[in-house]
Amino acid sequence: MSDDSSSPVVTDQAQASDGVRQQDAEAGTLKPPPASFLLLVSTIGTQAMAAMGQLDDSEGSPTAIRLEFAKSYIDMLGILEEKTKGNLTSQESQVLSGWLYRLRMIYVSVSSRK
Repeated sequence: MSDDSSSPVVTDQAQASDGVRQQDAEAGTLKPPPASFLLLVSTIGTQAMAAMGQLDDSEGSPTAIRLEFAKSYIDMLGILEEKTKGNLTSQESQVLSGWLYRLRMIYVSVSSRK
């Protein structure tokens, strides 16, 4: 994955991961980020990235490539785009389109190597 910090995918991932890292100062436990459309898109997109071997596991090794799962996650985002058309903010629409474009391009690249 390129390190284009202006990309909606990268920006949304950073926002989502910042929310996950919020800690309750008194209890010292992690708190989940508030539910949002952007977090939903980011969560599904991240699962697709992992299924295409684009993320490292907890030991620093690339995750196993499971294209059938990646396709399923990408299809879910496509359905989400179709069903929410006309009901999203400009930012939500751009982030969703950005995820779909990038995931589809990675899918084509990874599947052509197999």
